[in-house]
This record gives sequence, C-alpha cells and structure tokens, in this order.
Amino acid sequence: RGLRGNRRVQIVGAAGTGKTLLAAEKAAQLAREGYDTLLVCYNQPLARLLVELTQDTVRERGHLTVSTFHGLCEDLGREAGTLPPKPDPVDQTWFDDALPGALDAAIGILGARYHALVIDEGQDFAPGWLDSLQLLLHEPADDVLYVFHDPAQAIYRDDTVERLGLMSYALDENCRNPGPIHAFAAGHAPDAPATTAMREDGREPELIAAEPGTETVEALRRVLHRLTVDEKVRPWEIAVLTGGSLSDSAVWRQRTFGNEVLWNGQVDDAGKPLGLAAAHVPEQPGDAILCDSIRRFKGLERPVIVLVELRPDDRRLEQLLYVGASRATQHLIVIGPAAVTGRAAVPARRA
Repeated sequence: RGLRGNRRVQIVGAAGTGKTLLAAEKAAQLAREGYDTLLVCYNQPLARLLVELTQDTVRERGHLTVSTFHGLCEDLGREAGTLPPKPDPVDQTWFDDALPGALDAAIGILGARYHALVIDEGQDFAPGWLDSLQLLLHEPADDVLYVFHDPAQAIYRDDTVERLGLMSYALDENCRNPGPIHAFAAGHAPDAPATTAMREDGREPELIAAEPGTETVEALRRVLHRLTVDEKVRPWEIAVLTGGSLSDSAVWRQRTFGNEVLWNGQVDDAGKPLGLAAAHVPEQPGDAILCDSIRRFKGLERPVIVLVELRPDDRRLEQLLYVGASRATQHLIVIGPAAVTGRAAVPARRA
C-alpha cells in the first residue's frame, strides 16, 4: 500500500524482510490493474517460486510474464531470430555476453511490450542488463519500475541498483528468522540494511566441525538421521546447501545418506544444470531432501537449513554464511572445517 503512490522505487531490505513476497504481490497487483507486467529475477529456483505465487493472477487476468533474466533473453531472442547457436559445452560467455546481446538485438526488432517492470534480487543484475530491461517498457523513463534488492547479498557482482536514481523505500523487519538465526546472519553482514527480528525465540545455530570429503559426508549423514528420525523433521522441510556448485560437491555425489536421499530436479547426476524452464521443473518427491547451492537458493527458505562445503579461503565466505543462514525459518546447522565453524561462531556470540 505504501508503494501505490510511487511509480519508480528501489525497495531495500536485508534477508528475511519479505522482498520476494512483496515483489510477487506487487507484480500481481499491477497485472490485475491491467498493466502488462514483467516480473524478472536471476535464479531459476526463485523464478519457480514467483510463478507459483502469481499463477492465480496469470490464469485469471493475464497481463503478467514471469521469467529469469536469461530465460527472457532466450525467449525473446528466439522470437526475434537473434538467438545464436548454443555452444556445447555452455561456458560463462553464453550467459554474460551471448544471451544479453540476443536480448538487445531482439528489443530492436520487437520493440517495447510492457508498462510495468518488477525486478526481484536486483543486486544480481549487471548494469547493462538493468538498462536493457527498461527498454522493454513503452516509456523507459516514466513507466512503472520496482527493484527489490539487498546489497549485502551481491554474490555474483556488485550491486548497481542505486545508479538508477529511484526513490528508496526501506524494509526493516525480519519476518523470517528466529532471533538467534537473525543475529547469526546479521553478524556476517555488517553492511546489510539494518533490521529487527520480529521473532525473538528459537534455537541457537548448530556448528559442527568436519573436514572436507569423507568427514563432511559422515557428519551430514548423522545430522540427517537425527533430524528425520529423532526430531521427526519431514524431508521436504530440510534443505542442504553447499558453498560451491553441485558439480563440485562430494555431498551431491554421495546423495544417499542411510534412508535419506538428496534431490534436485534442475540438475543431472553430475550436478550440471538441465536448463529447464521454471514450469518444467518436476515436483520434489515427498521423501527426498532438496540439495542446492547457497547461491541458487537465494530468495528461498526452508524450516531447517544445513550448510556444507564452505571453504575458509573463499573470499565470499561471509556473504555465503549470511545468505545461507538467513534461509532458515526454524533451525540452522553449519557443517564445515574448524577454520569455518570457528570463524562462524564469533559473530554469533557478538550479536
């Protein structure tokens, strides 16, 4: 309601302040009012959630397109005939250069098609991508533009949303995390927007020292057994998030931990992305536990989050701890080398 009278706004909030829910509701509201609206994000798992949150509006009213940035590049590039042949194997230049170039060329052919643009996780977008997306608006300088972002979650690249010159609106209440998890996450992101936890109760984060490889795999097996057998946590309430990619993960290669099986419908057995559109990702089986990277799980949540395979020499370790920890709505467990768990514990004590 507070945004209704402002057409061009950057909404700034730390993890857990409800940015994704507000982005989805704002996009749906605009579509219900008759605006042809584009709701766009960076990560495919988040796009799937946005599709689910807005599906009733899309079915009943239309006027709303939900996509990842690169999915949009492919769709419009294919429509305009500007999409180059996809390399095999796909390298980073496909995402950094080829797809954005196909989008720019497509806009020159197809022209504008939206009156409102809503961007979630705007800190993930390169400056040129933000400029290109605005060219999809009929009036790039005047049509509706909302960008939701958290500078402290800028894992992929620097957050450049400020350069757009939009009015700023702050979200300052953490609606997701219990107090101890909020304190832990905030302790690893001193530059994050200031927030107050609405929930003061909750369990302290659990830190388990285990070296990479076999030790980590065994520690995770014991944790999953305890969660599902002793604490009666249901598999779909747990997410195991790795500090690297699934293709490099010993945890993902193991996948079976006693009676518990890790699952991810968006990658193959080797951990390579299948490139599925959000609508084509299969439903998670009820007896499986989701496994994904911390980076790809941004914007999402589970009652129990288990962080694994964090490296003490990773220059983004603090950001990964912040982003990963803030996904937990009930309980957080960090499994890592002593150099990681020891470092992780200090901010939690200080908070």
